Amino acid sequence: PHLAALKAEITGLIARTEGVVWRGRLSQKELADLYSTSWCWLYPTDFTETNCISAAEAMAGGCIPITSSIAALPETIKNGGIIAYGPNASPSMPWSPAWRDFYVRLVHGVFASPPLRKTLIGKARERAAELTWERSFDWHWKPIVASVIDPHVVYSGSGRLVILP
Repeated sequence: PHLAALKAEITGLIARTEGVVWRGRLSQKELADLYSTSWCWLYPTDFTETNCISAAEAMAGGCIPITSSIAALPETIKNGGIIAYGPNASPSMPWSPAWRDFYVRLVHGVFASPPLRKTLIGKARERAAELTWERSFDWHWKPIVASVIDPHVVYSGSGRLVILP
């Protein structure tokens, strides 16, 4: 109930903004179809994502993420999209008018340059292909499990195993 006024404001803005469509809740198939026909996934946020599966899904569909540099977004997206940092590579500041202007210019640059867009779509799909459970297991979990099973194997904490004599 305490967010009703905010929801009403956003609904009003959507209704008055040409080209903006509110689609409500979507199935995974509908969402995947939209990602595959969209150029960019815009996410100028200050929310501290821990992984951001939406970014991975967008990249898998060839939709270029253009987002803030907060929390796990840079790690998830890497070179599969555009990460908008603040001044001197500081964290994003989406509440700052200067940062918002910078962000809009980044988006405009992607929309205005078909060669850049084509390159970024390829990189987005490549990055999404790296985000698999198998790779996550091999890098993060396999070393930990191996060090628990075999007392001669020590997990170094950096994804590498050290074999003891």
